[in-house]
Amino acid sequence: MKVAIYIRVSTRLQEDKFSLSSQKLELEKYANEKGWKIIDIFKDVDSGGKFDKVGLNALMECIEDGLVDVVLCMDQDRLSRLDTIEWELLKQTLRENGVKIAEPGVLTDLTNENDEFISDIKNLIAKKEKRTVVRRMMRGLRQYVREGNFYGKLPTFYLYDKLKKQVYIDEEYSWILTQIDEMYLEERLGFKMIANKLNEITSTPRGKRWSGVTVMNVLKNPAYHGELVRNFKNYDPIVVEDFFPPLRTKETYLRIQNEMTKRHKKRETAHPHFLRDIQIKCAHCGYTLGIQTGSTKHRNKYNYYFQHSSFKQSTSDCYNHDYINTKRVYRPLLDKIKEILSSEETAQKFLKFKGDDTDTSTLEKRIEATQKSYNKAQTKLDNLIDLYLDGEFNKQQLKKRKQKIEMDIQVLKDELEQLKRQFVAVTQNKITYDVILSYFSVVDDLDSLHESDLQVVLGDLFPQATYNFTKEEMTFHALVNDAQLDVTVQLEDSRQLLHDKVAAASVRRYEEYKQIIAANPNCTQKQLTRLSGYNALTVKRDLERYGRPEGLKDKKGDPEIREQRMNEIRDMLKVNVSYAEMARILEMDPSTARRYAMEIRKES
Repeated sequence: MKVAIYIRVSTRLQEDKFSLSSQKLELEKYANEKGWKIIDIFKDVDSGGKFDKVGLNALMECIEDGLVDVVLCMDQDRLSRLDTIEWELLKQTLRENGVKIAEPGVLTDLTNENDEFISDIKNLIAKKEKRTVVRRMMRGLRQYVREGNFYGKLPTFYLYDKLKKQVYIDEEYSWILTQIDEMYLEERLGFKMIANKLNEITSTPRGKRWSGVTVMNVLKNPAYHGELVRNFKNYDPIVVEDFFPPLRTKETYLRIQNEMTKRHKKRETAHPHFLRDIQIKCAHCGYTLGIQTGSTKHRNKYNYYFQHSSFKQSTSDCYNHDYINTKRVYRPLLDKIKEILSSEETAQKFLKFKGDDTDTSTLEKRIEATQKSYNKAQTKLDNLIDLYLDGEFNKQQLKKRKQKIEMDIQVLKDELEQLKRQFVAVTQNKITYDVILSYFSVVDDLDSLHESDLQVVLGDLFPQATYNFTKEEMTFHALVNDAQLDVTVQLEDSRQLLHDKVAAASVRRYEEYKQIIAANPNCTQKQLTRLSGYNALTVKRDLERYGRPEGLKDKKGDPEIREQRMNEIRDMLKVNVSYAEMARILEMDPSTARRYAMEIRKES
């Protein structure tokens, strides 16, 4: 019988001390006693709760290639402590390839219902044991720190005496801390510049080069004025005073933090945009939509669009991959905000709040409907593994569907929490028109703001937004007194946007024509075309649309203009001026000048 040995430990400490080697010796001895042929030995130094492990993945490939009859491990919890779906995936792979799980003295056949049931129980116990161990370990570590003990990596410039179990200052390098503080506070150098100066003098205590990040960590670390600070997930940090021998005063530390706050500035983007600080999500798939820059034929001018990133387009099943011009959002959003500020009636209409029993009843119904959808999505996730085992879809489809359902669950969970906060705010009368008026009052004059300022203001007002590709509408989410208020705007029609753009450009050209005519009295239309640099047909259409500006000579077909030119040509014929020269002097077409001259000769 062909056997693959699988050994695993959770930490490098176990690997170095005894665990992997002892497992390997024990299992090889057991396989030889059984007369099994060892195909390969797979190992992992990782948590049993993770499915994606190098050794386990290699073992699965070996199983799927049909090279293994038995997987031998010290105990089933060495193989996995997985969640239900991942455990079922592992069992399915073993079952489909007819592979058994073996422990010293025990052989489990997953095609046997009793053996599979016992195996499931073992997996559940292993998962529970893992959680219990983690909780106990974290509780023990917190108490260990509270008692003034230290574990982990020491801060730079400190050493540890194992015999005395004390931390002491590294006198050889501790002077560097004073240099770093002085260069930052007195010389006002940045992290990278300080690192460059230190590299000219010395290395770090561990013999490495200084980097900007290392300098920043030294400046931010409270250990250097004596405090030991430990952060634990889901718990408040534990602070132990006077744990480390101080290298700087607390006052200096606070000065440094204050200076960091002053120096820190949000990096300005190369091209500020009013939507750039708002997280826009797709209403269909929940992915974030990015603001893309598109160049135009005019130098230093850009068009902006939002759409799915190219990566999401390739990995998401969302069909909405269109580019949406952000100009279609700008005017409708600003107009909607102004309407909200205009009166309480319009605010109630657009924000859909009343603050009365009717509004409360509506919220209760929405909470109930969302809760049902959330429960339904949870049931879908629970039933997913049964559908997979029944052969409804393959492993790849299972993974994809699981990701989609989990995303839906998260969206529904967030919506449910938001609705509950809004319900509390409405019932406690936290949302009134005065509150809304105060919230939106900062946008009293949006049109006058610079693009970078508008970006900041709108980002503060609406941290998030959702775009519906089907309805072509964007909903901006404002958080007022812990309640989410939605401002929905219909995007401007792209054809109307183009029409307005063309009209605005036409008005701008017409104003240029007036300036040219004012600078060149008695200017003809042909001269105007040449001086403006625009196409003759464009100039003609602009003049037809808005009329001929005052000071522009009448068209060449005008009788007075014709008579004036005829008289000028009569004078030129008397001194034998050529047709080409006449055309040049009078700025006429040569053929027209010749025709006028022939008419004059016939008259005489």
